[in-house]
Amino acid sequence: SGELADLIAFLSALGEEGPYAISTRPVVRSWEVLLDTPTAKENLRATGMEPVVYNGEFSWSKVYSKVSGDLPLGELPSFRVYGSYSGSGSTVFVRFQIEALSEGRVGFNFTGSQPVSAWVGTEEIELGDDAAVDLEKGAHTVTLAIPVDEPDAVIHCEIGEPEGSSARARPLL
Repeated sequence: SGELADLIAFLSALGEEGPYAISTRPVVRSWEVLLDTPTAKENLRATGMEPVVYNGEFSWSKVYSKVSGDLPLGELPSFRVYGSYSGSGSTVFVRFQIEALSEGRVGFNFTGSQPVSAWVGTEEIELGDDAAVDLEKGAHTVTLAIPVDEPDAVIHCEIGEPEGSSARARPLL
């Protein structure tokens, strides 16, 4: 009879939101991480973060968020960067694609580890509680530099429209 009660409880919970449900919110799930190559190492150590958005010789590899939308950073390649803000000196570089469905101001809500620098294309954007940028309609690459001081560090990014903006955007896969 205990098994029957468990079965009924299980069946009644099917289709409901729960801890393993995939959110319909515009959360970034598909990322690329900068690979640890001699070219990347030398450039970042010698000149700082800027080459990440300009250097076409860097190699990137696909990584994916967990169901929750969190991207674990501790096992991703990290770099010592000239002029780094990070306490440990380790910085992870990730990027993702978004599509602006209409032009206007698009916001980024970061939770978990906070990026120290972010670029849309090659334009650095101001970070803060309401990181936002004006975008033209179309696809855009967002690149983040994230200090990693703890092995269980994660980042989570949700795309949104700041108050008063008519823009619409979504993460691309």
